[in-house]
Amino acid sequence: MTARTALSEPPTTAETTTGTSRRTDGTPFAWTTTPSPIGPLLVITTPAGVARVCFATEDHSFALTQWLGDRPDDRSADPVEDRTGLDEAVRHIDDAVEQLAAYFAGSRTDFDVPVDLGAVQGFSAAVLDELLTIPYGEVRSYGEVANNIDNPAAVRAVGGACGRNPVPLLVPCHRVLRSDGSLGGFGGGLDVKRFLLDLESSVRADVPATDGGDTPAVQAAQR
Repeated sequence: MTARTALSEPPTTAETTTGTSRRTDGTPFAWTTTPSPIGPLLVITTPAGVARVCFATEDHSFALTQWLGDRPDDRSADPVEDRTGLDEAVRHIDDAVEQLAAYFAGSRTDFDVPVDLGAVQGFSAAVLDELLTIPYGEVRSYGEVANNIDNPAAVRAVGGACGRNPVPLLVPCHRVLRSDGSLGGFGGGLDVKRFLLDLESSVRADVPATDGGDTPAVQAAQR
């Protein structure tokens, strides 16, 4: 898939397309929807990297409206200048779509497309940085994440930061479970979280995913 590079209007609530635009502050971004085994994913990128991944359970049009804000009325900018940053954002879209497809096919176990976490600050940023250290096919508990960022009392807050993760899959909040091995929460739904754990466990073990019961990853967390 090659993202359309022409500057375009945002999609309506009835249709989500691929396109590029600018935020009120002038920041360029690109978006697309891409199919996956867990439903269509909305991917939004800036020149710095992937800034948003929305699951099928989320309102894609609302997410784009949040990104657009109040659209400026001035369309008289020079076309060449208007491309500044947009082409790079589109390249990140193409890379993200390709890498997500490979991830779901079981042929990619990590992502090297950059992520744009510039809007994430403080405690949440520390949590997301820690999530990036969890290897493919492994899990951590919310308590372990809290301990690893030197804030052992912040178990509940770690769960909140995972829930606010703007780029799930690329920043693997699905690899964080409760201390008893249960799934905990997940923005895409618990069925999706279990699917992702099954996928990674089966690819890592090079065996078919289990049918029912706890995944190997969950079983490991319970030991």
